[in-house]
Amino acid sequence: PGLSGVNESGVAAVAAPGVAAAGVAAVAPTEPEPLGESDAVEEVAAAEVVASEVAAPTTPEPQSEVAPEGEPDRPSGDPLDSPVPMAEPTVPEPTAVVEPTAVLEPAPDVATTTDATAHADDDHAHDDHAHDDRAANGAPDGGHDDDLRIADQLTTVAPVVVAHDEAVDPSEPVLYDDERRRRPRASVILLVVLLLAGLGALGYAGSLLLQPKSFEVPVLAGVPDDEALNQIAGNDWEISVETERSDSFPVPDTVIRTVPAPGVELEEGESFTLVLSAGPEFRILPELDALGFDAAITQLASLGLVGIEGPERQFSETVPPDAVISWQVQGDADASMRAGAQILPGETIVMTLSKGPEPRGVPNLAGQTIEQATAALEALQLGLSRGEDVFSEDVPVGVIVSQDLAADSSVERGGIITVQVSKGPDRIAFPALDGLAYADAEALLIQNGFTIGSLLGTTDGTFVQATVDGEDAAVGALFRRQQVVDLIFL
Repeated sequence: PGLSGVNESGVAAVAAPGVAAAGVAAVAPTEPEPLGESDAVEEVAAAEVVASEVAAPTTPEPQSEVAPEGEPDRPSGDPLDSPVPMAEPTVPEPTAVVEPTAVLEPAPDVATTTDATAHADDDHAHDDHAHDDRAANGAPDGGHDDDLRIADQLTTVAPVVVAHDEAVDPSEPVLYDDERRRRPRASVILLVVLLLAGLGALGYAGSLLLQPKSFEVPVLAGVPDDEALNQIAGNDWEISVETERSDSFPVPDTVIRTVPAPGVELEEGESFTLVLSAGPEFRILPELDALGFDAAITQLASLGLVGIEGPERQFSETVPPDAVISWQVQGDADASMRAGAQILPGETIVMTLSKGPEPRGVPNLAGQTIEQATAALEALQLGLSRGEDVFSEDVPVGVIVSQDLAADSSVERGGIITVQVSKGPDRIAFPALDGLAYADAEALLIQNGFTIGSLLGTTDGTFVQATVDGEDAAVGALFRRQQVVDLIFL
């Protein structure tokens, strides 16, 4: 039986009986094209049918064999010299192609493929001459299907059978054409693939054109609104604007932030919000009354406000000096902005400071008793201090004779006024001068508060009489201090 198989391109190959599996011989007029999976299956199926027909022994006419050039003649009894019977198929219409290509498994003792290829080239030349001789003698022409001698062994090229859709009569040989019918099919497939690829490319390009563009949100914080709108004008976003107050961006119409934030990819037609500054945030006016001026300035500065002192200070019984009596926002004519009101930074607050309590006028306390003077001073938030009592010829005992601060002078609230109270007239007793010398009598009178007047007589005489204002001064009689006393010594 013959050998059948499938070559590398998927074409079924059938070897006739008696062929030695001793190498590979390939003679192909053209390079076969690769077959698809369905074509290969059809080829194998057709090859099996034809192989069964070829396997039937036929008796072809003997063919002359041309030995390769340079190869010694073989003995006539060599089995390899026996011609291989090949039937030349004749059909009314060529429906298939016989490719003179055979692939046989090489035997271990066969010559190398390189040597076989070299001998095959010479055999082709001999086959051409043999073909011409057979044609002249009317012998059947085997063409390239003739036997080839490779590496001292005879190898028969098995016809490669190509399947055909038409029915084949098993009793008649089939002639195969060199042209493959699958080539138009491959061209159609290639054309379809190219067409589909083109349509796919057009569809992809169209999708890119129809797909909305996206743009990255830029950093716009701190940028004026007109400049920000210019930067995003070509992005075709749905832009909305909101405003709020911000101390970080106090300049009005400056971008505070964007929604979405910078770096986000935003497609055409999507919403985009610019948040603009409406100016700095409002401040709440603090309460400044009775606050020290320095402390008030510091508190206002922390709120971004400016504090200044008013043109004049005022007396206050309740607010200590240098503290705030009252304040007003500059430019607020009706003084409606009070503590708790909202105000923008940068505004000026004018503060009226206290001079402290108003000074008191000192009243005249002379001629008043201590009780009367105390009540009068308390009404003025002043105090009274009683000094040492004094004699007074004009002021009765217990009446204020004098005060340290003159009447109608000024004193701060809480000031103290010292007064002196009268003890009445100052009186001294007249001493006894009897038996005293003039010098001794004079010294005693001066010591007791009298003043020496005139002397009648002599200083060496003896005391006779003492008179006051012409009257005799009795011992123990009371006289005012510094009373003048006239003396008589004889």
